[in-house]
Amino acid sequence: MGTKVSDTGGGDFTPAPAGLHRAICIAYIDLGTQESQKYMCPGETVLKPQVVLMWELPDETTEYEGEQKPMTISKFYTKSIGEKANLGKDLESWRSRAFTDSERAAFDLDNILGKPCQVNVIHETKNGKLRAKVDAVMPLSKGMVVPQPSTTPWRYDIAENGEAFPEQLTDGFKKIILKSQEFVNPAPQETVDTTDYHDYGVSDEVPF
Repeated sequence: MGTKVSDTGGGDFTPAPAGLHRAICIAYIDLGTQESQKYMCPGETVLKPQVVLMWELPDETTEYEGEQKPMTISKFYTKSIGEKANLGKDLESWRSRAFTDSERAAFDLDNILGKPCQVNVIHETKNGKLRAKVDAVMPLSKGMVVPQPSTTPWRYDIAENGEAFPEQLTDGFKKIILKSQEFVNPAPQETVDTTDYHDYGVSDEVPF
């Protein structure tokens, strides 16, 4: 059972080059319910469930632990596929089709793992540092293919995994997750069956 989303209403590194890139989704990370500054209300916070999507860029490499490896890029979202939610908009653009009402009711993020796409990367300067940002997600052009990723697609679901963090999860993401309401103010959790088999291989079956 994967993470379902519904209509709910830094270290030093080389940023990915700006422009349009072939990409493949290699991970999603459930960050849990996080405090967020309320828009237009300075000093007031709201609680929002958040998730991160991560893509590998097979055509761009960087040195990591003495080896040249494909670059990755991530984007933070509120965990919702409502009509106005950025995650919903990006997923619809990716699959070139709007969600039906039944799909909006509960979309499983497992469906996007291993799926190819294109991401448009823009650069912005924040706190004096150049950052790469995913501005848009779109389907592959006709005839375009994406190679198998260098790492097996993976996921972290806070309800299923708790403190059993996968080895791929960086310390930065762990710190964010540990600040979530699920850890700071935990509620009793139901037992979740995690024995389902998932094939996270590359697939061109889009829409998801």
